[in-house]
Amino acid sequence: MAISWRQRRQLFYTSLVVLFFLCIAVIVYFVYFNRQPTCRDGLQNGIETGVDCGGICPLACREAVVQPIVRYERLLPIDTGFWTAVASVENPNANVGARNIAYIFKVYDARGAAIAERRGTISIPPQTVLPIFSGVIPLGDSVPVRVGFTMEEPESYPVMQALPVVFIPRETKINATDVPPSLQSKIFNTSTVYQTKQTTAVGLLFDEKNNVVGVSQTIVPPISPSGSVDVSFVWRKAFASTPVRAEVVPYPLW
Repeated sequence: MAISWRQRRQLFYTSLVVLFFLCIAVIVYFVYFNRQPTCRDGLQNGIETGVDCGGICPLACREAVVQPIVRYERLLPIDTGFWTAVASVENPNANVGARNIAYIFKVYDARGAAIAERRGTISIPPQTVLPIFSGVIPLGDSVPVRVGFTMEEPESYPVMQALPVVFIPRETKINATDVPPSLQSKIFNTSTVYQTKQTTAVGLLFDEKNNVVGVSQTIVPPISPSGSVDVSFVWRKAFASTPVRAEVVPYPLW
């Protein structure tokens, strides 16, 4: 039986409609049901050990890492009515950094009431111990007796190798009897190719019992390849006990 021209036209248009919806179905399938696993799809898939973490992803999973460790916290007088605090924090993980750790120093009086606080964030590369400096804490007539230091969980855990040593402090000298007391050091750039960016360094002074008796912070300007800069830390008055050892810790760049 011959197909009329009208029937052929209807069949043609029907075929176009069917083809259109078939194309839509294929696109939907490949977009929503046949996606390759990625580290940003909000799912645990592929060889990931968690949601978008572990496996070949650039982030480690929280359950697989050791949280940063607080080694000590100290409250130190600067001058009448002014104090400062320092905490030492370690990232013990071999190949995982701890990025954007929110922290808080809280200063307490003899009644246990918080009389001041300082907040900030810090990132710590793998297998690194960093001192965290509070800056100056003005307390006026309030008498502090202790400081507490707490951290929130890092924002992320990037998988990375331990950073190469770029900054090396040398020729460190304690001038404890000077007025005012000071600490001088020379920081070297170990790279023979790259100039470093500006960073900061923390100077720590320890007595014979290995207690921190002084802490300060200074800016380290850019250092040319194989170059060095002199840095100085100054305090307003003498220390409660005589410092016998010093550490100068430049903050790593990452």
